[in-house]
Amino acid sequence: MSVSLDDLRDHFDHTTAQGDPATLSRYRQLRRTCPVTRSDRHDGFWVISRYQDIIEVLRKNSVFSSADGIIIPGMANPLRMIPTESDEPLHTQYRSVLYPFLTPGAVKPYEPMVRRCVTDLIDAFVEDGSADLLTQFAKPLPAQVISQFFGFTADDGIRCYEWLCQMFLGEHDPAAAVQGVTSFVGFLQEALAKARANPTDDVLSAVVTHRFDGRGFTDEECVGIMFTSITGALETTVAGIALGLRIFGLNRTVRDRLLAEPASIARSVEEVLRMESPAQCPARTVTEAVELNGTKMQPGDRVLLLFGSGNYDDEKFSDPEEFQIDRKPNSHLAFGHGIHKCVGQHLARLELRVAFEEVLRRMPDYELVEAPTPNMRGGSTWGIDSLRVRFTPGKRSTAGA
Repeated sequence: MSVSLDDLRDHFDHTTAQGDPATLSRYRQLRRTCPVTRSDRHDGFWVISRYQDIIEVLRKNSVFSSADGIIIPGMANPLRMIPTESDEPLHTQYRSVLYPFLTPGAVKPYEPMVRRCVTDLIDAFVEDGSADLLTQFAKPLPAQVISQFFGFTADDGIRCYEWLCQMFLGEHDPAAAVQGVTSFVGFLQEALAKARANPTDDVLSAVVTHRFDGRGFTDEECVGIMFTSITGALETTVAGIALGLRIFGLNRTVRDRLLAEPASIARSVEEVLRMESPAQCPARTVTEAVELNGTKMQPGDRVLLLFGSGNYDDEKFSDPEEFQIDRKPNSHLAFGHGIHKCVGQHLARLELRVAFEEVLRRMPDYELVEAPTPNMRGGSTWGIDSLRVRFTPGKRSTAGA
């Protein structure tokens, strides 16, 4: 469906975006004709579509604040997403409690656990010759991994994801969204209370015992940190796995290369993240008068950063609509940039890589029953609703059996 330049410039609405050629065309038109434009949707906001302008906003974190929310329109969530929705100096304190658990060195020992989870999930359907790789694989995997990471049960991880899905229903079912938040918060409060009563060396204990400036985190801050950590580890990782498997199902040339050179799968993860960034369009709030690319903005203005457009900016990426396994450098925006760059990026990369390795090894000939179209979820996350495939039935692994 064609969109006039005036409509694109004045009435841009990211929440209706779908991953078809028309969306890439609209992004391209924004970058070329109105890279900084004002939409009247959702109470009004600026739309930033060029890579370099997005980087400039992310670097000026004191001028473009995260503290007033990073989603347009806001979700039915009474909690502040900590540390994502915070500024300096508190932002550094919030991240400092998580970072030791998420460095490349700290994440590396999780690979056997992640591979075991992947193996068991594939074992559950590999003999069938068909599956929905979203519901049977991409959704449960991050839930199982975060259960291990935070010391929850596997059922707890699944429940967290179900509550998160309820929250995304805010626009269509506000009561369900509120119930999802309430249940999620109640679960976290109980888990944090247990950590206070019996602290160990895990993440929850680090959060409840952390001290700075003569105080610890408040109960609200503790819940906010855990809430953000878990939701960030779930939804975007689910989307990244599913979107990557969709790309490989659609692009036989890419898949043949990955099958012939399994070592290249790690590099393919970066290109999947660039082309189908799960974190599609975070928001900021202007704190002082500022000019961006010749456009003046005032305090209180809301700003939408189109990561999905910036990752296709041909001034930054050559042939951006072509999947290039060996693209280098690949400074995509999927994990953000600057002080807010995703603290869990190394764990997410590990999950995507192992998931791709095992699916391609054990179901190398999988075909998409249908090609699902990505769409916007919750105002900011890119994903699909199903990924039905068929393949030559295989055998359960020795470990799974």
